[in-house]
Amino acid sequence: MFTKKRKVPLPQVRRRAGESLSEQREKRVYDKLPLIVFLPVVTWLVYFTQQLQQWNHVGPRPQLWLWIAIVMTVVAAIWFWRLIPIARRLNRGEHGERHVADVLENLRSYGYRPVHDIVADGFNIDHVLVGPGGVFAIETKYRSGRGQITFRKTEGLFVGDRLEGKDCLKQARGSAAATRD
Repeated sequence: MFTKKRKVPLPQVRRRAGESLSEQREKRVYDKLPLIVFLPVVTWLVYFTQQLQQWNHVGPRPQLWLWIAIVMTVVAAIWFWRLIPIARRLNRGEHGERHVADVLENLRSYGYRPVHDIVADGFNIDHVLVGPGGVFAIETKYRSGRGQITFRKTEGLFVGDRLEGKDCLKQARGSAAATRD
């Protein structure tokens, strides 16, 4: 009969705009970089050690370590190459959220109070603006390029003549619902 409303608690410590993106970048990119660099370096080091032993006519043949080093280097390069777009996307998102936060801070003189980066279970609300005009959930999207942003009710959000997809609208509506709850 009665549905339980989702409650999104406000953070106890004031967060910076884009902080969850920064944390996500650290977890998804920076934590993997040492492994990506370390594995090929170690295998190449073993290969060169084996090569020196062969030149001095001591120890086993280094061909096995050469192939292991090549494979580890290729795997690390692919892994690193896949992290580049993730890091770029997270950096751009953080930059966009901080820019919007700077703009929202200017509204304090009009009686509004911005709250940034409210993290909930599986999602975050980029900004909430509380003031005399009401409570507003603001979803930030960083887009490069040029074009006028338009909303066509039946088709979705467009930048120039390019459809941006309906996910951002769904996300904004979800943020508004979580803020309302």
